[in-house]
Amino acid sequence: MKNLSILLLCILFIGCDSDLEYSGLTNFIYRNSSSHKVTLEAYYEGELNESFTLEKGQEKMFQDGLREGENNPAYDRTRYLIDDSVVTIFDDTLSISYDKGRLDGNPMRIENYKLVETETEPYVYLFEFTNEDYQRALERGRVVKP
Repeated sequence: MKNLSILLLCILFIGCDSDLEYSGLTNFIYRNSSSHKVTLEAYYEGELNESFTLEKGQEKMFQDGLREGENNPAYDRTRYLIDDSVVTIFDDTLSISYDKGRLDGNPMRIENYKLVETETEPYVYLFEFTNEDYQRALERGRVVKP
């Protein structure tokens, strides 16, 4: 009898959740429009948290922002919300580091993303690496020792 009661409670909890609405799904696209290979590394408390590489012309997509409720807007927080810093590395030889304070070209700041799809879900934010980012790294970055 005790097992039957537990089973009925589980079915009740699972059944209640099935009617919940979720919305706000947002795609974050990272596109390499530069003439250089780009590697992005995110750090949390000094430890590498995430890394991915984009060859010239390549893009990568991540999804986030699905929240309980109907008609939620696009999720306007970058995937690097919890990270301390993000390092962009060009051609394995030139890097530029960003923290939350630096604005130009910073993938941690939603201001540097373009909201390209706002009408229907999934909403789409685009972050595009350009030759301007490479020039910024030449001016403000550092050479990476291979």
